[in-house]
Amino acid sequence: DMDVHELCRADIVCVMRSDHPLSRLSRIAPKDIAKETMITFAEDTTTGWAIREALRKKKLPVHIAFTVNHTLSAYSLAQEGSGIAVVDPFPMLLGSFPKLVTRPFHPAIESRPRVLLSKARPTSVISSVFVKTLTMVAGEMVAESRLLLGVAAKQGAVA
Repeated sequence: DMDVHELCRADIVCVMRSDHPLSRLSRIAPKDIAKETMITFAEDTTTGWAIREALRKKKLPVHIAFTVNHTLSAYSLAQEGSGIAVVDPFPMLLGSFPKLVTRPFHPAIESRPRVLLSKARPTSVISSVFVKTLTMVAGEMVAESRLLLGVAAKQGAVA
């Protein structure tokens, strides 16, 4: 009894301190992070399950030391050197994490945030405008994060 509105699609990234040895890579594969301390979402989330499944498919160990409910928490832990976060790229756009870099995770795993609205009640005008605006802003954030990843990949390939 819900209407589902997808806001955007963005690829999951690996977030780490710029002084981490893996920051030299242009992209991160499951084999690269198998022995690392990881920070990500719980297995009962779509993204958390997909990350674990990418490791399992390669018969690699899954060592997730921190599970988070919010991406900002993962970025904060990574900035303090607690591990590598495998999450969405959006907080990097804030400019609040100067010690961190992002690298694409391969194989790609999509984050697909959604808004749920009740089918049982009419959606208010303000809610409709909000969802439309949120979708537009999310699209802009995806475009910006892809630009940021492109620049980071070039820098990683050079290092």
